[in-house]
Amino acid sequence: MQWSDYGPLLVGGVGLSVVKHLCLKYVTWRHKVNSKEVATIDAIYFYPFKSLKGIKVEECDVTHAALRYKGVSDRTFMIVDDNDEMIIMRQQPTLCLVTPSIRDDKLWLQAEGMADVCLPLKQMPSKNSIIRTITKHFINLKGMDCGDTIANWFNKYLNKTNLRVIYFYEQEVLIQKEMIGFQSFLEQYSKPWDMTTFSEASPLTLMSQESVDDLNTRLDEEDKIMLGNFRMNLIVKGCDPYAEDFWDVFYIGDQTKIHMWSANPRCIACNINTTTGIRNKNFQPLKGLLKYRPGTEFRATLSKDLQKFFANNPMMGIFCGVDVGGTIKVGDIVRA
Repeated sequence: MQWSDYGPLLVGGVGLSVVKHLCLKYVTWRHKVNSKEVATIDAIYFYPFKSLKGIKVEECDVTHAALRYKGVSDRTFMIVDDNDEMIIMRQQPTLCLVTPSIRDDKLWLQAEGMADVCLPLKQMPSKNSIIRTITKHFINLKGMDCGDTIANWFNKYLNKTNLRVIYFYEQEVLIQKEMIGFQSFLEQYSKPWDMTTFSEASPLTLMSQESVDDLNTRLDEEDKIMLGNFRMNLIVKGCDPYAEDFWDVFYIGDQTKIHMWSANPRCIACNINTTTGIRNKNFQPLKGLLKYRPGTEFRATLSKDLQKFFANNPMMGIFCGVDVGGTIKVGDIVRA
C-alpha cells in the first residue's frame, strides 16, 4: 500500500473523531440544558499544604487534578517522616493551627511561637533532588524533598527530629501511572482523566451547609462543629441536607462539569477542633454521624466491598472528579 492510499483512511478517521466529539458535546449540552439549579457556591477553601489551615478564596481554577490558586494546586505540599510515612492532622492535630498564605510566589507559614518561614511555590527538580515515595490507601505518591530549612521548622513546631517536607511536582503527573487515580481505593468510580495530588483520594470534595446544619441539630451544644472540621474544598448552600449525595453529574457556573465519585468516608480527623487543635472528648461528630450515616447502609455509590471497608466510617460530603475544568467563584450556580 502506497502513502497515497492512506489518505481516505486518515480522512475517515478524522471525520469519525469529529463526529464523536460533536456528539459528546451535544449530549453534554442537552444534559446541561435539562439540568436544574440545585445550589450556589457559598465558600471555596484551598489547602496548598496538606493538614494545615486552609485559605478561603473567592475564585480559583478547577483542573483534573485539584483546585488551583495562584499557580499552585491543592495539597501540593505534605509532611513525611524518615520512613516516608505521611504525617497528617490525624496524628498531629496542631498542624491545623499553622496558617499558610501566598505572597510573592512563595508559600508563607505562620504558627504561634514560631518565626515565619517560606518556601517557593514552584520547586524545580535537579540531578540532586531527593524523590520520596509514600504509599497510602493503595496509592503510590511521589514527592520531591524540599530541603532542611522547612523540615527543621516543622521538627521544632512538633517537637520531632525526623520530619521532611515534600512537593508534588506536576512534571510527574503525566508520566507516572501510580500518581493518578487509577490505583486509588475508589478507582472503580474515577474516570481515566481523574488525577490526585496529596489529597489521598479525589480531585475535589464538596459538602452543603445544610448538611452541616442538620448534623449540628443532632449534637449537644458542646459538640457542635464548624465547616473546618471536614476540610472540604467546596461549600454549597440552598439545597436540602445531604442533597449532594445524589448529584451524579453537575455543573458549576458557565464552564465547569463535575462528576461524583462516591460519598466521603470520614475519619477521626473531623473530631479535631480546627480553632484549638484539640480532639473532641466525646468523639464527636464521628460518633453522631455513625448513628445515621454509616458506610454499611449508605445509599450512594459505595459497593458492598467498600461498605464493609468503611463500616466504622460514616459518610459526609462527596468525592468529585472533573470532566471539564474552568474557573469557579463564590456565588456561582450549581446545576444538576
